[in-house]
Amino acid sequence: MNIAVDVFDEGRKGKDIAMGTASFNINELLGVKGSTMAVKMKKGGKVIARVEKLKGTGTLRLKLSGSKLKDIESGLFNKSDPFFQIMRKHYGKGGFEWHAVHKSDVVKDNLNPTWREHTIPLNTLCGGDLDAPLLLTVSDYESDGKHDQMGQVEITVNKLVNTVGQVGLYMIDKKGKNVGTIIVNTAEISGIETVHNENDSSIESKMNDMSATPHEPQTTEASAKAPGTPKVASPSTPVIYTPSSTSFVDYISGGCEIKLCVAIDFTGSNGDPRERGTLHYINPNEKNDYEKAITAVGGVLANYDTDGKVPVRGFGAKFDGQINHLFQCGETPEVDGVSGIIDAYHNTFKSRLVMSKPTVVTQVIDTAASFARKEQEDARKEGKMKYSVLLILTDGKVSDMKATIASLRAASDSPLSIVVVGVGNADFSAMRYLDDKGSETDILKFVEFNTHKHDATSLTEAALNEIPDQLVGYFQRNGIRPPPSIQVEE
Repeated sequence: MNIAVDVFDEGRKGKDIAMGTASFNINELLGVKGSTMAVKMKKGGKVIARVEKLKGTGTLRLKLSGSKLKDIESGLFNKSDPFFQIMRKHYGKGGFEWHAVHKSDVVKDNLNPTWREHTIPLNTLCGGDLDAPLLLTVSDYESDGKHDQMGQVEITVNKLVNTVGQVGLYMIDKKGKNVGTIIVNTAEISGIETVHNENDSSIESKMNDMSATPHEPQTTEASAKAPGTPKVASPSTPVIYTPSSTSFVDYISGGCEIKLCVAIDFTGSNGDPRERGTLHYINPNEKNDYEKAITAVGGVLANYDTDGKVPVRGFGAKFDGQINHLFQCGETPEVDGVSGIIDAYHNTFKSRLVMSKPTVVTQVIDTAASFARKEQEDARKEGKMKYSVLLILTDGKVSDMKATIASLRAASDSPLSIVVVGVGNADFSAMRYLDDKGSETDILKFVEFNTHKHDATSLTEAALNEIPDQLVGYFQRNGIRPPPSIQVEE
């Protein structure tokens, strides 16, 4: 995203005189040392921009599970595939309406699901108002997108925090009948401070870098006997918040680098690269879809790596009659930036490659996870931080779903996010399944290229929108706080 800054000399009677214009790319700005950049104006002078954490927002770290949800799946042997959404009220044409602001993963065939842990910006969730009304809905996932709602319950962020360790939240269906319980396993607030004194449950103050520690649950005789009411803590129960840093900007401004890795699908289903119209056809006058995806997504991530070196790998091809599920693209183990990725991609077709099958990405994921761990460990020894993003570009579904899920779960404890861009018109339902259920810790995001074919900005946003939360979540889980923000001289 670009931001243009126009500078004027205020004149009399509203006749301001233009002094110059400076344009900043937010991703470039975040990626440079200290997140500070100076841009010269043509008419002289310069504008200095710095990215800083938005004050007074914070995040909610949330993990939910369901208990005895009502099965609405048709068929004798199938059960519902529940996922939850959190809705926030927005004012629309018809007045106030509920709009989804967060969606969970899908748990297949399970009426007692445990969803992955999520880190949600409070600004997105509730506008920073911890008592703002929210609607939590649970629905049965359908591949055609026509999901059937199983039940709902109205909540607030404060209610989620106070419900940790309690009986739970009772859901009702459209007829007002009880259809199961939502258990709040984790609800921790970071980035603000909330203080409850013994006689007053109001928020006394807010400040940055604070996180919630849930209180011990209290059970009263009345709450224990009420069959349809969740137990909640007494308003006088103190909630203690302790310092913690959770912002993506905090980590980036403190010098955390993002290392990009790229893996490209060279299976035969892409078609003969020499034939016009196939997915790998190289047209000197127009980028193919693989090149467009590399440029859009890789172009953003490359800004966050100071040395700009990118390992590029391929999978699904034969060399000298031997199938390779992982091989080097290009002449060197790492290339320089996006242009180097494109050159390595082109040069692969000049090798002894024979496009083959099947589509196996387990070695790609395993290698990327090992690479990410080593990069972070080496950085840690130097007092630095490093996080990795694996960009996989593929035209179809993986051949061994169980093995792929096992690799994702093994990789989920590494400082790694995986972005899969589906190229072409294949059935990508398996990829969507991996996105929804690939690992307990959400590290994979799938995006279908054709949905954003004519809008590179939309593709980039869809592909990368989960990485900030995934990065923060990894470092939080491992107790790694961001270093102080790097200060730079003009």
